[in-house]
Amino acid sequence: VIANLEHDFQKYLDAFVPLLIQGLGSLELTSLCVICTGGAVDLCSGLGSLVQPYADGIMEAMFNIIRDGSVHRDVKPVVISCFGDMAMAIGAAYQPYMQ
Repeated sequence: VIANLEHDFQKYLDAFVPLLIQGLGSLELTSLCVICTGGAVDLCSGLGSLVQPYADGIMEAMFNIIRDGSVHRDVKPVVISCFGDMAMAIGAAYQPYMQ
């Protein structure tokens, strides 16, 4: 849906992003974490810099996945790849996340 709507999806972000972050926080559900990470990738590629206002919440959820030692090993590579997608989408605004 995001890929087809691209910038037109922006009007749904206030409702969608909290659900995405909730899914990213479901660390015990491997498939859900992977799917939600894919949703974050789709947001980055479909919306580009328009995702920046939501980056703090998404990035915090992904950092929590990386920090948690109990997360299934299939999830972390997908999340690490998504960090790059977020950096490409928001450009210089990604700098604070590199600290």
